Amino acid sequence: MRDGIGQISLFELELLSDLGSHSSLRSLGRAKHLEPPHLSKILGKLEKKLKATLIKRSPKGFFLTPQGLRLVKIAREMLPYRDALTEGSLPQTAEAPILLTVAAARFVASHLIAPAVETLRAKDHALRFRLIDMAPDEVEQAALKSVCELLVSIGEPTLTRAWETSRVGHLSWALYASRRHPIGASVKESAVAAYPFLVPTYWKGSGFEKGEDGCPLPWRKRKAGDESSSVITAVELLRNSPDQLLFAPRLVVKHALASGDIKEVRVSEWDRVERPIYLSLRGDAISKSLEKRLLSALATQLV
Repeated sequence: MRDGIGQISLFELELLSDLGSHSSLRSLGRAKHLEPPHLSKILGKLEKKLKATLIKRSPKGFFLTPQGLRLVKIAREMLPYRDALTEGSLPQTAEAPILLTVAAARFVASHLIAPAVETLRAKDHALRFRLIDMAPDEVEQAALKSVCELLVSIGEPTLTRAWETSRVGHLSWALYASRRHPIGASVKESAVAAYPFLVPTYWKGSGFEKGEDGCPLPWRKRKAGDESSSVITAVELLRNSPDQLLFAPRLVVKHALASGDIKEVRVSEWDRVERPIYLSLRGDAISKSLEKRLLSALATQLV
């Protein structure tokens, strides 16, 4: 494999690195300004040079083979030296930057992972992070399509043996209203049902689909209010709403709650709602020491 890597061009090295960030040849082709047939030929020649099968095609695109995963990782480690070669100088540091792609629900990426990034980089300056935020039910697909090296999920994901999963802690959910809302701080469920709820809604390619927010009161017994694909946006809608309610993770609303813009509403018939959160990673891409730091940094944000 090392001999094969040494025979490829800088363009092919970059293309190999980019394979790990796409799940279809059409997407990769657009990024590289290549038509799919031309791209297929280039990849075929690259596989011959490397004497390895890089991808397996599927009806939805492609996924990286185990050989492909290893070679993409090698290519990403070599890329920082590409510009140094053309500029005639060596990198300033002996350690090449490591780019880790992390997939998570939008609110998890912004409120849990993003605050932990600098804590992790303080001990390892070579780390760079690519945060891919998506709908909660799409997160697991990012791992199955080999889009990422790290996955932070609500609930334990079902992944292949190439992935290792550890529990980070748990997230709790509660009911919230704006400070202008007439509802009290402690009420019966019947009082809650009288007001509209902000609705998680996602575009699924052929239409909109209502999501589940984890509320003990099912949607068939609730009134629908405004809709949003992001709970972060829903919190902003809630701030100024005189009558809507939002069932959301405490992690997302803590700043609005602290500022007094919104208030928590406790419903006497409801039990506390909690869900475990997990960190999954590819064992071939993440060291054990980094795994420990990741778990610690994320757990700190949950406190």
